[in-house]
Amino acid sequence: MSWAAWLATAALAAIGLPRYHISNSMDAWMPEIATAGPYASYVVIGFPGDRINSMAVAARLRALPAVALCLDSATVRAAQLVTGVSADDFVSGKEGIYSGIFCFRRDVATDRELIEQVQPVLDGLGPRESFALGGPAAFQQAMDHWSQDRLGLILGAILLCGGLMLWGITGSMRIAVVAMSAISISQIIFLGALCWLRIPMDMSLALVPPMMMGMGFSYAAHRALRQQSFVVLIACVVAAAAGIASFISADLLPVRHFAIAGVPGLLLVWLATVTLVRPDRPARRRRISWLRALRNLFLFASGRYRGLIIAIAMAITLAGLTLAPGLHVQADPLNFFPRTSRIARDFDTLNQRLTGMLPSQVIIHGRADPREILGQTPGMRKVIDITARTTDGQERTYWCLADNNAVNTLADHVPAWKSWATARGSTLEWHGVAAQIHRSGASILRLAAESLPSMATLIALIIAVLLRQVRAILIGVWVALVPVAALVIAATIADWELGPVALMIGSIAVGVAVDDALHLLTTFRRRQSMQRTLIECWKPCVGSSLAAMVCFSLFMLSPFGPTRQFGILMSLATGFAMLTNQLLLPALLRKRVQ
Repeated sequence: MSWAAWLATAALAAIGLPRYHISNSMDAWMPEIATAGPYASYVVIGFPGDRINSMAVAARLRALPAVALCLDSATVRAAQLVTGVSADDFVSGKEGIYSGIFCFRRDVATDRELIEQVQPVLDGLGPRESFALGGPAAFQQAMDHWSQDRLGLILGAILLCGGLMLWGITGSMRIAVVAMSAISISQIIFLGALCWLRIPMDMSLALVPPMMMGMGFSYAAHRALRQQSFVVLIACVVAAAAGIASFISADLLPVRHFAIAGVPGLLLVWLATVTLVRPDRPARRRRISWLRALRNLFLFASGRYRGLIIAIAMAITLAGLTLAPGLHVQADPLNFFPRTSRIARDFDTLNQRLTGMLPSQVIIHGRADPREILGQTPGMRKVIDITARTTDGQERTYWCLADNNAVNTLADHVPAWKSWATARGSTLEWHGVAAQIHRSGASILRLAAESLPSMATLIALIIAVLLRQVRAILIGVWVALVPVAALVIAATIADWELGPVALMIGSIAVGVAVDDALHLLTTFRRRQSMQRTLIECWKPCVGSSLAAMVCFSLFMLSPFGPTRQFGILMSLATGFAMLTNQLLLPALLRKRVQ
């Protein structure tokens, strides 16, 4: 495609940008275990009852168009004989001076509309510091805000730093400007297409544009500095796209969104860079002294310490395999936010002073009453029979409120709950936020483990098509998997709790690692000399890796935990892949791949 065609496409896509919207609805992520009934979402409002009149606040809130039902202390006490629900530890704090109101949203309203209507009412009653807001509606609003916070800054920083890195690697300002322009065009087209299709931006989709930019500078470096590289670049983008596509079957919607959007996004930035950035002979021949010195050092090390490098790689592989089952998964999404953020402080305040802030729903098909066994579960704060308000069928519905950090505890007790129900001729289902949080971590952990073997198989097929050598296939697959093992070791040593998005890094890292491996393997086959291979490939391979590392590290500008963690892991994965390709691969290739 020409510049004119790309610019025209970008201009058409840009028309849709005003439709950009954000949504992180957990009910949309996993609708099959979403909260059932007409009152699926609510906001909890906590405040000191000795200074603010609970009945006055509730009266104003009931008048709001988005509010279906308000539960305050007076309402709960008035209905206590009928419902059997006490105000203690539910809408009245244990110390007797803290009050709460549960404000349920109408089905026709959105969480955003609920919060936007509630907040002005509270502002008119007292200072913002007097009120703590929690519940699913407040949580989703916080996710929408924090997942997008500083995203524009990150994109701008990546564009600038990536361009400067490419300039330093190639010594050509023209190449850097062309690459920056090509990547910017691809971003406009990608975001515009999402807006035209009315696809909401969620926490996972927000990672795709900066990831595209980081990979785009890597492709631009290879395109400008390599000769006879087009076929290999096709294989590289196929491998990277496959790593992202391996999560397309995830039962968690934002992960599917990441896979569905990430593949065309990656292909788009690849197509833009390879068609607009041209191979440049002067840049290829230009000597960069620090890169040359580093190349000689690596070439010396891979020859002199060949056995040691292979032994270390084997140890890393075995250690990674051993430690992988013990990786910690982050089950509390409140940890996604900065601990000093308003949402984190409010949830902690409500959890400590009012009642548990982790909601879930237990549905019983049959006559069994599970309130006693549910109430005995560690971390469970309140179990309320809401059957009359949710269904007129045969099942019974119980609203459960647990401590913020009780997800894993509740999940561990679900089998016992189900066995108890079965013994009484009933069946039990677990729904709601707690169930969704647990499912998200478990499903991604399982899918991450399943995707690595499929990625290894795909890499083997790609190398087989390009080189048709069994030894080259084995070397390429091992070299691509070593960085993943190194990531596992790093995460274990640092005791990181990995969020659902971070667990996708493994397969993506394999796709990134095989990039330079394919360039080195195909060049070695043609050159039949490790020294000549590194002379030809060193600057584009190492230069592109360093550029990508810098770009991915800029994700750390985000205060949102999953975004920051994704960037750290992608930067580490790229660095580990560079070391593996430039040390282990040359050490293994000392015996020729014919």
